[in-house]
Amino acid sequence: MGIGVVSNFLVCDDIKAGRLEQLLPECDAGIAGIYAVYQNRHYQQAKVRLFIDFIATQLKRRIRELAG
Repeated sequence: MGIGVVSNFLVCDDIKAGRLEQLLPECDAGIAGIYAVYQNRHYQQAKVRLFIDFIATQLKRRIRELAG
């Protein structure tokens, strides 16, 4: 048991299912960026680019789902 600040898109299913409880719904922690850090594009492997594209697509999809 504990208290933490976690992005809504990571825990919204658990809140809906009753596994987690929102303690301060009126408090907003603000917007945080998500960054991929990788080597210079000149040396970037195809699998790294594919992974970054996959994660970006999944995050965009999840955000659209949450927006309703």
